[in-house]
Amino acid sequence: MAKKTDNDLFSGSTMTFGEHLEELGVCLTKAILALLLCSIVGFFVSKHVVRFIETPVLSALKRHMVAAAKDELQIKYGKEVNDDMLKTLDERVLIVEEIYLEREVLSRLNKAEENSNHEASEEENGVDSENAAAIPQDVAATEQDIAAVFDTKLPPPTMNFVKTRIWREAQAKIQSLDPWETFMIYLKASLVVGAVLASPYIFYQIWIFISAGLYSHERQYVYIYLPLSLALFFGGVSLAFAFVFQPVLDFLFGYNREMNIAPEMRISSIINFVLLLPLGFGVSFQLPLVMFFLNRMGLVPYETFLKQLRIAILVIFVASMVLTPSPDPTSMMLMAVPLMGLYLLGLGMMKWMPGGRNPFGDIRKK
Repeated sequence: MAKKTDNDLFSGSTMTFGEHLEELGVCLTKAILALLLCSIVGFFVSKHVVRFIETPVLSALKRHMVAAAKDELQIKYGKEVNDDMLKTLDERVLIVEEIYLEREVLSRLNKAEENSNHEASEEENGVDSENAAAIPQDVAATEQDIAAVFDTKLPPPTMNFVKTRIWREAQAKIQSLDPWETFMIYLKASLVVGAVLASPYIFYQIWIFISAGLYSHERQYVYIYLPLSLALFFGGVSLAFAFVFQPVLDFLFGYNREMNIAPEMRISSIINFVLLLPLGFGVSFQLPLVMFFLNRMGLVPYETFLKQLRIAILVIFVASMVLTPSPDPTSMMLMAVPLMGLYLLGLGMMKWMPGGRNPFGDIRKK
C-alpha cells in the first residue's frame, strides 16, 4: 500500500505559533550578538579597511585629474600634443600646471647654482672653501644652509614675471568637513566589517529559523542553501569591488570634466558609496535562492516565474535603482544585468530540480 503523503505544513514539529515567534527572537538575538562581537573585532582593523576601500576612489580621482590635464593640453595646444606625451601622462600619472615666477627669483636661483658649481670645482682643485665666493644665504646649497634659508627675509615682490609650466604627479585626497565625521566613519566601517565577518553565522540563523517551517524531508536543503547563499553574497560583494567601482566612478567624474567642476571628495559620502554598493550587490545576489525556495515551498510555481518574465525584469531594474547608493544609470545597469542572469539561473534551478507544492492548499479549500 502506498504511503500517504502528509501535507501538514507543521508536521514533524511540536512548535506552536507562539513558539515559532520565540524561535525567531532567539535567532535574531544570536545574530545580533554575533554582529556586535564581530564589530568589536572590526573596530581594531577599521583603519586598514577604510584605507583599502579608499583605494579605488583615489585611483579614479587620479585618473580624472590626468584626463582633465590631457583635455586642457589638447584644447590649448591642439596637434602639438602628440600621443607619446599623452601616454606618458597616463603611465606616470602626471598633471601639468602653468605658473608665474619673478625674474628676480630666477636670477637668484641661477646665481646660487653658479656659486654651487664654482665651490664644487674649487674643492676638486684643492682650494679652501673659505676663500671661495660665499653662497647666498637665501638659497640652500647644503644641509647646513637650510636654517639660513628659513630665516632669510625675501625681497619685496615684483610684477616682472616669467610664465612657465610645471609637471607633477597627481595627488588625490579625501576631505573631512566635521571633526566628528572621521570617528563616525570609523564606527560605520567597524559595523560593516562585523557584518561581513558574522555573515556566515547570521545566514545560518536565518536558515535555522526557516527550517522550522519546512517538512522534515526538506530540512536537508538548508545544508545546500546555506553555503550557496554565502557564495552568492560574497560573489556579489567581490563583483562590486572588482568590476563596478571603476566604471561607475569614471562615469561620474566624466561629468565633472564636462562641466569643468573640480570634485571635492568628502569621506562620509565616499564611505557610504563604497560600503553600501557591495552590500547591495551581496543581498541582491540572493535572488535565485529566494526563487528556488519559494518554488520548493509550493508558493510560486515555475510557470508563474516564467510567464512574468517581463514584470520580473522591470522589478529587477527598480530594485537595482533602490539598492545602488548613487543615482547614476551605470551602477544600476551593472547590477541589473547580473540579476537578470541570476533570475534565469533561478528558473534553471527550478526546472532542473522540480518539485514543490502549496502548503496552504488544504487551508484554501476549507
